[in-house]
Amino acid sequence: STPDSEGSSPQDGELQADDTGLIERHYEIPEDSTGYTYERIFRPYIDSAKVIVVEDAFVRYSYQVENLTRLCALAVRLGQIERIELVTRDWGGSENDESDARLETLRRDLGGRKIQFDWRRDPMLHDREVRFDNGWVVKIGRGLDIYKKPESWTSISAADFSLRSCKQTKVDVYKTT
Repeated sequence: STPDSEGSSPQDGELQADDTGLIERHYEIPEDSTGYTYERIFRPYIDSAKVIVVEDAFVRYSYQVENLTRLCALAVRLGQIERIELVTRDWGGSENDESDARLETLRRDLGGRKIQFDWRRDPMLHDREVRFDNGWVVKIGRGLDIYKKPESWTSISAADFSLRSCKQTKVDVYKTT
């Protein structure tokens, strides 16, 4: 199963549109589906934002930091974002040390591109969502970790996330007041 050109699927519920024409949406990414890229999911809400706040308790392993890096790369490519904040869980010990080193590298890279990146740890954090300063929130049950591991790291799906199989999850997109 793949989404249509707007990233929606037939079972999507459509609610009220805002003044930009964006609508609140609630949909499910089916198990093993393809075509659900970060660009398809997040771009409509990034386009009019300057700040992104990522709350994801599970940014500790290298592939999870790489997922965050992909979202940051999208923000860089679109050219409007000034600041990205990450709130993640405090796992303690060497797991924090390893992810902190990777996040520091990301901070330096984004800083060189004139985007401020900061992170902090919250020992109680569990929920996952991406908030934009334009009022939009994208809440994904699995956070940024929606992709399955490819069968081989030399496969096409390893290189192109639009071809990578997804894990089943729900996506809720809504605007805060």
